[in-house]
Order: sequence, then C-alpha cells, then structure tokens
Amino acid sequence: MSFDGVKAFEESMDAFMMERLGLEPLRTQQKPRGEVEALPVTGELSWPSYASGLHINRKGLGQLLGNESKNALPTRLLELFLGAPWASTMVAASVAQKVVAAQLSAARQRATADAEARRAQLGELTRKLDAERARLDALPEQQQATGDLTAAYRALAAAIQEAADAQRELAEARLRHDTLEEQRHSLASAMQAAQEAALAKAFFHTLMPTVCPRCDTKVSKEQWAKEQKGQCFLCTSHLPDPAHRADAADHEDESEDPDSLRQELAGVQQAVEEAASSLGTSQRRAIHTAETVAQAEAALNTAQHDPGIAERRAVELAVARLEGAVSERKGRFADLDAAVDITPLAQANDVLKAADKTAHARRTAALKEVLKAIEKDIVTMGRALGLEMLQRVELGTGATLTVWKGGQQHSYGSLTEGEQLRLKIVTTTALLRHGIRSGVGRHPGLLIIDSPGAEEVDSNDLRLMVQDLVKLTDMAPELQVIIATARGQDVASIIPTGQL
Repeated sequence: MSFDGVKAFEESMDAFMMERLGLEPLRTQQKPRGEVEALPVTGELSWPSYASGLHINRKGLGQLLGNESKNALPTRLLELFLGAPWASTMVAASVAQKVVAAQLSAARQRATADAEARRAQLGELTRKLDAERARLDALPEQQQATGDLTAAYRALAAAIQEAADAQRELAEARLRHDTLEEQRHSLASAMQAAQEAALAKAFFHTLMPTVCPRCDTKVSKEQWAKEQKGQCFLCTSHLPDPAHRADAADHEDESEDPDSLRQELAGVQQAVEEAASSLGTSQRRAIHTAETVAQAEAALNTAQHDPGIAERRAVELAVARLEGAVSERKGRFADLDAAVDITPLAQANDVLKAADKTAHARRTAALKEVLKAIEKDIVTMGRALGLEMLQRVELGTGATLTVWKGGQQHSYGSLTEGEQLRLKIVTTTALLRHGIRSGVGRHPGLLIIDSPGAEEVDSNDLRLMVQDLVKLTDMAPELQVIIATARGQDVASIIPTGQL
C-alpha cells in the first residue's frame, strides 16, 4: 500500500484505528486569537489524541492522563475510561453553549453599537432642529408679504375655478352647435330629395308612351282602353280611384312638402347661427380665463420669490422636515434599542447553560461514586510499584490527583519523575480495571507502556508492575498490552508463554 505523502498516511491511519477500535471523535471548541467578536472554532479530536492516552512514556509525565492538557484531554480520557454517563451530553451542551454565547455577545455588541449610532443621529437631528427653530424665530415678520402671498393664492384658485367653468361652458356650446349643424345637414338633404321626387312625379304622370319601355312594342288602343277600366296599360295592375289618388297625394304633400321642409330648415339654420355665436362667446371666455390663470400664476411666483418670504418658507420647510425625522426616530424606531433579535439567542443560551449544568452535575455525581474504589486501587498498586510512603490519593473528576505520603499532601505535578511515572501507570491500570469490571468503560483495549524499566525503577518494582499487568489481561483477555523496554529478558520471564 502506498500513500501520497505524510498527510495521506495520517488520514488513512486515523480512519483505520478509529474504526477498528470503535472510537468516536471528541468534539472541541476554541476561541480565535485576537478576534473579540469571532465565533468559537469547533473541531474534533481523533486518533492522535486517543493515542496519547493509550501511550505511557516519560515525555508525557506532566499530565496524569494523556500527554497534553489542551482541549481538556485528560478529563475527556478519564470519562472515556470510566464510561462516565452524561459526559457526551455535557460536552455537546458546553460546545453548543459557547457558540451561542459568542453569537449572543456579538449580537449584543451590534445592538449596543446600533443604539449608540441611533442616539447620536437623534442628537444631531435635535441639534439641527433647535438651530433651525432659533433661525426661524430670528427672522423678521413679513405680514404684508404674507398677505400678498395669501391673496395671490386665492386669486389663482379663483382664476382656475373660472377657467374650469369656461371650459365646461365651451364644451356644452360646442356640443349644441354640432348637434344643430348635423340636424341642418339632414334637413337640407331631405328637402333636396323631396324636390327631386315632386319633379319626377309630375314629369312621369304627363307621359303618354307609344311603345313599351321594355321591348319597344307599340302600345295598342286596346291597351289604352284598359286604363279606362282601371288597369295600367303596361303592367295591368289595378289603378286607384282618382279620389283616392288625390287623398294619397295630399298625405304625401303633408309629409314631404318641400315648402314645409324649407321652413323647418330655415328655423334650424337660425338656431345653428345662434349656437355658433354662443360658441364663439364661450371660446373667447375660455381664452380670457386661461390668460387670467397665467397672470395669477405669475403674480404668485413673484410673491413666492420675495426675499423675505422665500427665506422664511425655506426655514419653515427645514423645521418641518427635521421635526418629522425626530418624531419618527422617537416613535416607530424607538423600540429598536430592545434588540428583539437577541431574545431567541438569550433563551437558547439559558437553555444550553442549564443543560450543561445539569449534565455536569449528573456526570460528576456518577464519577464520584466510582472514584473512591479507584483511589484504593491506586494506593495498593502504587505501594506495590515502590511507593512505600503512599498513604492515600484523591482522584478528581477533572483528572487531577492529590497525593498524601509521609504525612504530607502533594499535587501530582510536584512529585519526582519516577513517582509520576509510577502513578501514571497505576492510575491508568486502575481505571482500565474498573472499566472492565463495571462493563461500561470505553477503553479500546490497547495499552502501550514505553520503557517502564527506566533507571528509577528497580527489577523488583518492574516485576511487580508487570505481574499486575498480567493480572489485568487475565481479567480482560481482549485487552492487548504492548511493553517497549530494554529489559526484555526480565519482562519475558514474567509474562506467561501464551500471552507473550
């Protein structure tokens, strides 16, 4: 198998070991340096961090568990070895709470900055408003100019109203004139048609045709004789009686008499002329009122550009605008200082704090119940490894160790390297043994001890320590212990052949 560089090898090894040993990544968070408002950087610890807790050597003696204190690794390994309940919940809640707390802090800072900016803006607007009001109060009164301006406004309004009335009157006069003109045209056409019909009738009734107008056949005397009997000589249709013909002619004369149409046309013509005269009057009035409006606008423009009036109007307009701006920021935008967008973050932060606190309390209570038994194992195994003066130890839930020896209290960090090495080995062994006995520990089953036979550990101490490790493997056959030592023969003589 080949790898594309060191990074690819590390990634492959990380994935392989985490999967084979059944380990899960440990969540972490760190605050970026130099960025006050930046969100915490979240991440995960994988095989390299686990490996430091499975590998005991002299270089990592400064920490009771693992090789470094970064990301609270010793505490995380303690929880892992003991299978501490609520530990993962506490870590998840803690990481989430720190992220939300950073978001809340940033939101509050933005809200504070926004509120300060709004207050500064409101103060600036108020200062400008006071200045414009003082300027307005200092201007001289312009009563005469104000009266002229008011009169100009009124004159313009009256002129506009009169012009509107004139336009309406003009539209009515034009409509009346057009209607009468159309009626006159219709009567003139009807009169011309009546005159032509009367002339044609008189002409055709006097005709005595000698041939048929259809086929040029001569009209015989017998055909003319038919008319004496009341039939038309041409089409043999029945002819009306002369009396009836006269009545019909009189009726037609009454409805289509050219003289009556001529009289009616004369009356309509006179109405058209009157309407035309009225239309002309309306047009002249409309033109006059338009000129009046233009004159009123010019007068108003002159009044408006009076130096005193123009300055006062400009200042009054500035005061009105500033008053509106101040009122708006004191009214509708006044509640923006409450920063309503912070409320959900604050609630989430409180919930996560409570979850973190509750999980931490339950995790700590569960750990304290088992740490007493582990402390006894540490004392027993420590004495067996050469710490004869060891009286008792106190293992904290944060992976801290307080030691009492020779009647004196000591911290783990104040001990010699030899004492630290022994206590680190026995502490890890005690934790593994408890995890195996309880069945809830999550140690992956691999322990690497590097150079346990250093010069500060004599052969008898080494023999006792290896024997204890053999007992540990007897308790948990699935546990694999790898010992790297220069005393190969001594170690090999202690380990049973089937386990070597």
